Amino acid sequence: MLRTKTILSENDFRILAGTIDFNCVSFYCSLSNNISNTKNIFLELLERLKVKLKVKRVTGESYYNIIKPLEQVYHDVAFWEQKLVANNKILVIFLNENNMTSFLLEKELKSSVHLTSNYYLLPLFKSVTNQQLQQDSSRIKEVLFDEEKTTNRLEKIIPLAYDGKIETLYVSSKNGVYGVYDDVNKTTMIDNEKNSGNMSLINLAAITTYLHRGKVFLLDPIDMPTSGVSIQAILKS
Repeated sequence: MLRTKTILSENDFRILAGTIDFNCVSFYCSLSNNISNTKNIFLELLERLKVKLKVKRVTGESYYNIIKPLEQVYHDVAFWEQKLVANNKILVIFLNENNMTSFLLEKELKSSVHLTSNYYLLPLFKSVTNQQLQQDSSRIKEVLFDEEKTTNRLEKIIPLAYDGKIETLYVSSKNGVYGVYDDVNKTTMIDNEKNSGNMSLINLAAITTYLHRGKVFLLDPIDMPTSGVSIQAILKS
């Protein structure tokens, strides 16, 4: 039977955030008391992943090593019949060709599947407290046009995150900025849409900030410190 954790620990999160591989799969399957419906959602996500792998030209043993464990989960009767599944809200599976980690979490998240070179962790970042948001919103307004203290330019935020210069990063829960970041030349290429060769740049900024001991908070778009932006960074002094 599939073994799952019900708590995503700080250590688990840091390991996932630091994982880089050719094919990292992030599999979010929302759950309901109707297991038949849940398994249909799971199967739909699995089919979408197969398409993504084929578009990316992942074949042979690499394809098998990713798809086979998920097919085993789908056919795992003992797993689906346990009460723990019905009592939680989301099944989250992170896997590559060598490892798989699974969680049953009490979070209401949309079903989705992602295939990039890192794990898609954005939905799992903590929400901000009202007090923290009010304090930081005031700080941002005071220095809004001083890019040595705050910025919402993604092409600037990502290299700053790699350099460990971000104190706090606010990210909109509704974001869709995809592209490629070149860490050697510190350049960001933003694409018009998601494709097999790019990744979520917002997710990259968030996990890189986190790995360098910065704070990351996920917000509803209406609560962003600066109206109309999908990302906002407060820089270290």
